[in-house]
Amino acid sequence: MTSMTAQLAALDQLSTAELAAEYERLHGRQPRYRSPRWMVKRIALGMRSASNGCRIEILLMNDRLSDHPLPGVLLAMMLSLGGLLAQEFRPIPLAEVDHSIGWTEVPGEPSWWRKPAAVTDCFSFRTSEVGEVDAWAKKNAVADAEKDVRNVLFDHLQPVLGDATALRVIEEMLQQTVLVDAVLGSFKFGSDDHEVVFGAACLCWRTPIRSVVEKFDPSIQGRIEWVLLREIVHWRLVDRPPAWLQGLPVRDGFFRCAFACPGTKLSLTKLAGVSGARTNVHAHLVKLLTPVSGKALAAKAADAAIERLAPVAKILVDRRNVVAKKGEKSKRVPRYTAYCMWEVPTGSVVRVLPKGLRAAALAALQQ
Repeated sequence: MTSMTAQLAALDQLSTAELAAEYERLHGRQPRYRSPRWMVKRIALGMRSASNGCRIEILLMNDRLSDHPLPGVLLAMMLSLGGLLAQEFRPIPLAEVDHSIGWTEVPGEPSWWRKPAAVTDCFSFRTSEVGEVDAWAKKNAVADAEKDVRNVLFDHLQPVLGDATALRVIEEMLQQTVLVDAVLGSFKFGSDDHEVVFGAACLCWRTPIRSVVEKFDPSIQGRIEWVLLREIVHWRLVDRPPAWLQGLPVRDGFFRCAFACPGTKLSLTKLAGVSGARTNVHAHLVKLLTPVSGKALAAKAADAAIERLAPVAKILVDRRNVVAKKGEKSKRVPRYTAYCMWEVPTGSVVRVLPKGLRAAALAALQQ
């Protein structure tokens, strides 16, 4: 430990040429930039990767690193085994979350990352921020906590409740949402031959369902409760379109469809993929049912169906690392494309139709 601490402390004393040589020794290639600040940060990250599972954290004298040059940075090392710093985490209201919250450090992702623990009458969800340095990930996770929570909730609520109702429910949920765990882990990105590890600051949140639902008119309480009892379907970032585009998997008792939304900005592409779902699914159902029941009844059936609209999969394709095929350079290829698969119960579609039309309607939905 002492030896590595001395190595890190010595980086401040190296010349630009010496930093470049140390960078090349650690990473096996010359540095892309000759900025001392840039090289020091990546040399420290290289030391972290070689530290046999221990964690090196770059501590900053000032929270705003971007506003200060390298001499204003205090470089130090903290080594700890995952879990040794874990302490009991007391729930914190969203409005009171600040940089003083306690973090538990673990290798990899938190145990609850794939599926937050189920708690009776509570809606559990998670947010995260990643960074090349752990301190940056933690800082962003706290600074952007409310924004991240709003985005996750809107993504989950809007397809069922629509814009206006979803925003009203979110405002009420923000008043009752508490932070129940804060974990500093790591995420891996890239392929096996070029894998990059980033620090990940992961926050687990919880909101009571009943006390939120009771704040709204009884006519919409059922829909709000239904969507809050559902688990969140999270986005998956990949580099190629999903295989299910060739044929959607069948689920008995449900109608499924999928839509693609291209875009140039990640956040806006995800928003378009979700916010357009109600309109797209409704229009698709009306198109399929109109030959059977006429447009008026088809629209009525579609209205009932989208009240139980649920995502099956949300895939975001990032084409940054996709090699263009021959002749493709002249084409305008969107950087991102959101592929979303949705489903509605067929029972909610046909129950508003006359009994004599239901069998034909079900057959039309299976086309």
